[in-house]
Amino acid sequence: MDYNKRLLRELNARVLELININGNDYESKPIRFHFYSKDENQANKLSIELYEMGGKIKPVVKFEDRWSIVAEFNNIQIEKNDIDNFTDVMVSLAEEFDCSYDGWETEM
Repeated sequence: MDYNKRLLRELNARVLELININGNDYESKPIRFHFYSKDENQANKLSIELYEMGGKIKPVVKFEDRWSIVAEFNNIQIEKNDIDNFTDVMVSLAEEFDCSYDGWETEM
């Protein structure tokens, strides 16, 4: 897995900047984390782990040649250090289950 911590931190900072520019109260919004896997079994295992962490899991679906995993969390403070730390956790989980971390999103 090609995890570039510095790049992800820069992307997190850009998203937080956009949220701030738009004047949104981002602390009260859910955050959705996206993953992909080439193996359905690994996708399901990751989904179970994310659920056990408190995530609301969307059904694992096949998208072209890979399986999509989406986990929504409502209890994350969207501040620079918090989102960076949570991103690190998500990347580690993706690596543990041989999946790809695709990023996060929230409502604007």
